[in-house]
Amino acid sequence: MRHRALKTTLSCLGAVLIASVLCACGQTGDLVITYLQSGQPSSGNDVYVAADQATFDRNEYDYTDRTDSAGVVSFTELEPGKYFYEVAGEGPTGLFDLIEGTADVVAGETTQVTVTGGRQ
Repeated sequence: MRHRALKTTLSCLGAVLIASVLCACGQTGDLVITYLQSGQPSSGNDVYVAADQATFDRNEYDYTDRTDSAGVVSFTELEPGKYFYEVAGEGPTGLFDLIEGTADVVAGETTQVTVTGGRQ
């Protein structure tokens, strides 16, 4: 009788473990990057995002977009993990700003990053 109860308990624990793994795998997070130029939102700036350092170092990106009128770009439904980003914009003196950084995306959350270019 104890053997059957133990087998049933182990089967139930296995089902719970499999269900939790399946639920965790489907969760994603969002990355929102705001670009400020001399303290003001800057639109039309290219933002590049890569999921790993090697890809980023080769200037190959998984996601690209441009900032909107509020200086914001959103990347949604990303797998959790570390992302490498680069924001490209024209600085106040006409020189090109190229700002790089990293952000950790967490499942079920929105990671917000503010990037500042130019002189303040």
